[in-house]
Amino acid sequence: MLQRDKWLKEGTIITIPAKEFARKELLEFILESDFEKEAVYTEKQVDERLKKRYSDYVFLRRLMISYGFLSRKQDCSQYWRHN
Repeated sequence: MLQRDKWLKEGTIITIPAKEFARKELLEFILESDFEKEAVYTEKQVDERLKKRYSDYVFLRRLMISYGFLSRKQDCSQYWRHN
C-alpha cells in the first residue's frame, strides 16, 4: 500500500495529512494526475479539477501554490505547473 492510499478513497481525499512529507506526497500525486505539463489553466479550471479531489478545493489550491506545485499570475488569471 502506498502512503497516499491512507488519504484517498476512490480518488477523493478523505483527510489532508498533518505531516509535511506526507502532505507533499499527496500534493505531488494530485499534480501528476490532474495537471498537464506546459498547460495554462484559469482559476475556474483549477478549481474544477480540485473539486473532484476534495470538498475544500480553495484550501487545496492554496496548498498547491504555497508548496510550490502550482504557480500563478499575480492577478490569479492563469495557473500552471511549477517546474
